[in-house]
Amino acid sequence: MALQLGFEGAVKLQGRDSIPEALDRTLAKYRGYVEDMANPITEDVVFWRIVFAILSVHTAFEANELAYQRLHNNGRLPVRWRTLTDWLARVKAGGSVVQFAGQKARFLLDFQTDWKRDAYPFMPNGDGSIGWRDRLMTIRGLARTKASFAVCLANPLESEVLCIDRHMARLLLGFAPKDIKRVDYERCENELLALAKGFDAPPFAVQWCLWDAQRGHVEPHTALREK
Repeated sequence: MALQLGFEGAVKLQGRDSIPEALDRTLAKYRGYVEDMANPITEDVVFWRIVFAILSVHTAFEANELAYQRLHNNGRLPVRWRTLTDWLARVKAGGSVVQFAGQKARFLLDFQTDWKRDAYPFMPNGDGSIGWRDRLMTIRGLARTKASFAVCLANPLESEVLCIDRHMARLLLGFAPKDIKRVDYERCENELLALAKGFDAPPFAVQWCLWDAQRGHVEPHTALREK
């Protein structure tokens, strides 16, 4: 089934059969996005990519990105839970807000405490994308999906774990479970890795391309691509 074409270069998938066409039409743009996002994997980069991933849980992208931009521009997280909670609760963008502001403030501050104590457990250490993701899953607020997202954001050109959220599950599995089983998650990842190999592209670029195409909306992650 043919793609729907939208505004600003957006395409809308019309089922699995339109995946190859979507990649043919738009993957080059997403290669550029991940290349723009790539930075040396320093502690500062990893810290803020994890912050972005925590903020993204159950939150529309517009509010997620605005909250991240403001925190990142400030250069640090507020140290008091109430201050951070109130700050997150005031973020509004595109009609969306940061969901569960108090809970996210606690998760962010707990992560920051652990990070300041010892950042090493959260950094890549030679155990590959899967090992890195498994370690990030120990962070409160990051389950498999968002821990994978954090790895993609921190290492966008080489990550071999991918963010399989409800949009990607619906595309690749045909349904969107509330809690995706590990076997189904890995099945989706493996399908995307195979597509990435076939198109000779970073896996995250393929996943990002199809995530946008499944929703019919281009999300360039501008805040994460700024140097």
